Amino acid sequence: MVLVLISFLVSVAAVWLVLPMVNSFTGQELDFRSLLSYQVILASLGLILIMALLSGIYPAIYLSRLQLIDALRGRMVKLSIGNQYLRKGVVILQFSISIALIISTLTMYRQLQYASTKNLGYQKENIICISLYRLILGENFNWVTKVQTFKSELLSHPDIVAVSASSGIPSSLGWSNIPTWEGQDENDNPFFYRMIVDYDFLDLYNIEIKDGRNFSRHMGTDDGHAYILNNAAVERLGFQSPVGAKFGFDGQLGIVVGVTNDFYFESLHKPITPIGIGVKDDFICHFISIRIRNNNIPKIMDHIEDAWKNFVPATPLDYSFFDERLERLYGKERQLTKSMNYLSLMALIISCLGIFGLMSFSLKERTKEIGIRKVMGASFVRLLRLILWDIVSIIGIAAVVGGILGWYISADWLKNFACRFSLGINVIIIAFIFTFFVAMIPLSLILVKSVSTNPANSLRTE
Repeated sequence: MVLVLISFLVSVAAVWLVLPMVNSFTGQELDFRSLLSYQVILASLGLILIMALLSGIYPAIYLSRLQLIDALRGRMVKLSIGNQYLRKGVVILQFSISIALIISTLTMYRQLQYASTKNLGYQKENIICISLYRLILGENFNWVTKVQTFKSELLSHPDIVAVSASSGIPSSLGWSNIPTWEGQDENDNPFFYRMIVDYDFLDLYNIEIKDGRNFSRHMGTDDGHAYILNNAAVERLGFQSPVGAKFGFDGQLGIVVGVTNDFYFESLHKPITPIGIGVKDDFICHFISIRIRNNNIPKIMDHIEDAWKNFVPATPLDYSFFDERLERLYGKERQLTKSMNYLSLMALIISCLGIFGLMSFSLKERTKEIGIRKVMGASFVRLLRLILWDIVSIIGIAAVVGGILGWYISADWLKNFACRFSLGINVIIIAFIFTFFVAMIPLSLILVKSVSTNPANSLRTE
């Protein structure tokens, strides 16, 4: 009872010390004072009593079965077959949970790596995005003249490669509409994303045109009338020859001049949806995209800030690096993966303690057997292989049970992504190998000591 109470007080102190770090890590605001409510106090007292009762029952039963002569000789009560299976079952359950958590963690990590390295259909490095939403909510001014002047001033820096204005950017389109096209059925009103850009947008992001052409300033009919569709839009509209087809928004038909390969303008959680991109010289843009060379970024940022102050001196610059912006699309998943790392580590440590205790008890029971085998000429390697069989069988069974459970959890989690990596059995194999070697670290000491003990000393204890 005293030990349980001390453990409870230590755990409360640990929670008080760790809680600020947990809040910082998870982004939550958990208050320690919530633990002082009467419901929590009553539940804690009940838990202390239950744990004290459970922790006292087993030693009492064990000691009651111990004969006086055995106790004086230091002998142990040998466990029945049922009790041995029960102990092994508990350890198998611990390792199964550990392996399932490791598989889930590996799956999350690989999916995030897949999202980071996948070709999204555009360039994401060395691009700075400036948000203009604060200006939209502020006072009106001559957008066309000032944006063009701002772009020209930015391009005066030798390490700024291209500048483009647009109503949206990949990861933040923020505008959808129902399109109009030639031959449209009156009941056919599909969901389309819509974006208005200037003539430099597709080149800045290196979005590939698979059919037709890019927008051109030299084509006087492009301004306000030309559209470029992605492949998903062409398939949705059923265009056999999309270039030259009539297409538009708000009931006004323009002309399709090009088709892009599908690119991911949202996170990989969602499938690629149709998008229609129009071009205009005079429009209220929401973003300025700047492609830079990857040298002397601090000086480039100084130049951008100076140009911004000349553009709108009263409004602070709101910018972000495009690749970091994309990474934030998976912020919750990254936070979950970090949490799973710690949870898997704690579960694995508990499992290792469990198998350490089980093997210590088992080796103590088999002291005489090991001594006799050594006297009969069994080699060190043979004895080690004999003892290791229990460990391999326990972790092997746990790998099957935990592998199935981890596979199911991982496959279900991956359903949140429309675009995901292929989950293979190699994840289970990696989890099994990692768990086995981690478990062997604490076990190796007692195994070597047990096998190396002088058989005369082992038999004398019996």
